[in-house]
Amino acid sequence: MEMLSLLFVLLALSSYLRGRQLQIAGQSGWPWLLACLPLVALGLAAKETAALFPAYTLALELTLLRFTAYRPVTARRWQWAYGLASLLALLVYTVIVIPHYGSLDTHTGRFFNTPERLYTQLRILPLYLQQILLPLPGSMTFYYDDFPISKSLFEPVSTLFGALLLLSLLLMASWLRHRYPLLSLGIFWFFAGHLLTSNVIPLELVFEHRNYFALLGVLLVLAELVRHLPVRDGPAIKYAGITAIVIGVALLGHIRASVWGNALLLSNDLAEKNPESPRALHEQGVKYYLLAHKNPDLPFFDTAWQIFTREAALPRSSIPAA
Repeated sequence: MEMLSLLFVLLALSSYLRGRQLQIAGQSGWPWLLACLPLVALGLAAKETAALFPAYTLALELTLLRFTAYRPVTARRWQWAYGLASLLALLVYTVIVIPHYGSLDTHTGRFFNTPERLYTQLRILPLYLQQILLPLPGSMTFYYDDFPISKSLFEPVSTLFGALLLLSLLLMASWLRHRYPLLSLGIFWFFAGHLLTSNVIPLELVFEHRNYFALLGVLLVLAELVRHLPVRDGPAIKYAGITAIVIGVALLGHIRASVWGNALLLSNDLAEKNPESPRALHEQGVKYYLLAHKNPDLPFFDTAWQIFTREAALPRSSIPAA
């Protein structure tokens, strides 16, 4: 669902960018701009994350396009449209979204309330950045149902450090958007990609697939940094460095894919990486239970029983464990 939705969002963004480029060049770009509507609708039919399309177009306007057009009247219309749309979105968020989803009580089926969720996201977003920049298999646990919850900016104190990092990135993107528009676009893109899932809606705290589209922003930042990196002996060293990084990431991906290609190996690997995760242990127990063909006389049944027992003893275990 995520990949299909993002495919249509990417097509819609390409169409939007083409239409705006034509308007800047003094030509009619409306056929391309109108084509965004059915593409976004298809994205929404796959998954609701396609609703973030306006956030990505706003990032494009703030950095690359700058609300410009060949005709001054068209440029003014774009400025007014985005200004009014932003105010309307803020009003809807304040009057409807927060009262509907926000709660000072623990959400049903969760272990956090709304302030705790927002505080915890200040640590989760830097975690996403680390997973994109250094995708080591040991840091990709897949299950995060035991992720520590932040109670305030200082509990734990890493919440404050995460907030300072994120604020610094946003300030840098705003400050450099005219001088280094691609770098700023990449930063805004990353935040736009997590705008829905790192907000007040009481979704699961962490999911690795939420980085699928946001990582394009990080790649834009890296590409812009490499492009401006001064070298004395020509660009060959840049090509060599990028090639080495791509090969390294490919090897890490190969390792991860080899583990994911075997269901039992995957369940054992995830449980070993994250022994405090009820979901990881439950998945491991189910695999051994099925290997025993649900027969108590087979040895794998005892293994499954021991795993389920450990799962049931964990603080955040649920009804399936019992």
